[in-house]
Amino acid sequence: VPSHDRVFGSGNFTVEFWIYQVSQSVTDNRIISFGGTAGCLNITYRASLGLGIVNEAVAHILSTNTFFANNQWQHFAFTRASGTCRLFLNGNLIGSVSSSVGNATGTFTLSPSNLVAFFDSIRITKGVARYTANFNPDTAPLMATSVQVGTEMTTIFDFAQAP
Repeated sequence: VPSHDRVFGSGNFTVEFWIYQVSQSVTDNRIISFGGTAGCLNITYRASLGLGIVNEAVAHILSTNTFFANNQWQHFAFTRASGTCRLFLNGNLIGSVSSSVGNATGTFTLSPSNLVAFFDSIRITKGVARYTANFNPDTAPLMATSVQVGTEMTTIFDFAQAP
């Protein structure tokens, strides 16, 4: 994916994937990063706080106290619609925050640190928040593709199934 397509700015987007966690350390685990410089959004996973949203300039702006279970596939989604960020686990809204700070100004990366896990069916949609309320995750395999329609850009990465 070209680097300019991985800069989301202040617009709407969806990042979703299936995850099979084997284990995680007790430290801060950055799962998704939009740069890492002051003011950028990141999704973290901490043993004491669960899944959360961090603004590099402000610190934690959302802690959910929700954790990935070990040794089972789970669906995770992170969306932003009209300035409201939402986290979903298995289709259930686990937290939301209106973010006047923390644009996704850096290059998007999926970079789980200190987390032993398998990922599958990673779908990144720039320009559209696919979920704003509880939903049923699609269990059908996604085909690897990259499609742009107007200002919406969808990229799907599909990997061989693990456990």
